[in-house]
Amino acid sequence: MRHIVKSLKELDILAGEFAAVLKAPAAVLVSGDLGAGKTEFCRSVIRRLHGADTLVPSPTFNIVQTYGNDIAHFDLYRMNSPEELEELGLDEYLQNHIVFIEWPDLAKPLVKNPIRVEIRNLAKDVREINIY
Repeated sequence: MRHIVKSLKELDILAGEFAAVLKAPAAVLVSGDLGAGKTEFCRSVIRRLHGADTLVPSPTFNIVQTYGNDIAHFDLYRMNSPEELEELGLDEYLQNHIVFIEWPDLAKPLVKNPIRVEIRNLAKDVREINIY
């Protein structure tokens, strides 16, 4: 489904609608160019699922952030091989968590029936978000 959002508030509203139907286990593959809003989208959904005051830093440097016993957020930008994903325990998270994966190309072979979120900047503060 295609959505056009013109502000962070609209992005948050879409994230709330998405979060309302998301149940574990689920793999959400989030793709888009650098700066497209991948982390912001994940942050909004995670806060809807785990609490509005939840601190949701970018997992770029830690590679994975977990929230409670049911949410994991991966950023695979710096990963080079499937073996690294095994070391992180991605396959275990996929069994019983809601897992958000930014830069998901390396993980695609491991994920069955993913939800795909593609984000593209159209103009300043305007994003096209495709969820399928």
